[in-house]
Amino acid sequence: MKNDELLDLEQLHKKVLPIYRKASHIALENFGRGYLDYKLKEEHGVKSMVTEADKLINNYLTEKLRKLIPGSIVFSEEGTKELSGDYSWIIDPIDGTGNYQRGVDLWGIAISLKYNSVAISPSLRTGGQENGRRVVEL
Repeated sequence: MKNDELLDLEQLHKKVLPIYRKASHIALENFGRGYLDYKLKEEHGVKSMVTEADKLINNYLTEKLRKLIPGSIVFSEEGTKELSGDYSWIIDPIDGTGNYQRGVDLWGIAISLKYNSVAISPSLRTGGQENGRRVVEL
């Protein structure tokens, strides 16, 4: 897709949804594993937890979302920190990592898209849910 072409957001959402669902399945395969597969990272004096699931989902989403809009970048807590280019995906592979690791169903996967400085697609979020309905069973 060329940067000057307008996106059909409805069609884009239909393409993102299966990617989002697969990311949810990856998360659920690792849900509640306890503290066996995480590391603390420190950035700007703030410590945060990063799990293997964070990394797996981050890599999966980065690969798949970049293909949907060639030339887009993926800004992520676990990866790229630069918001450059016309289209940028903003993701959080697991928002609520502490809950996720403890097996508490209060976590989500966030995917948003921005064009220049404007968010054009709101965040998809899940704790196994989409718009309040269960996407995949826990």
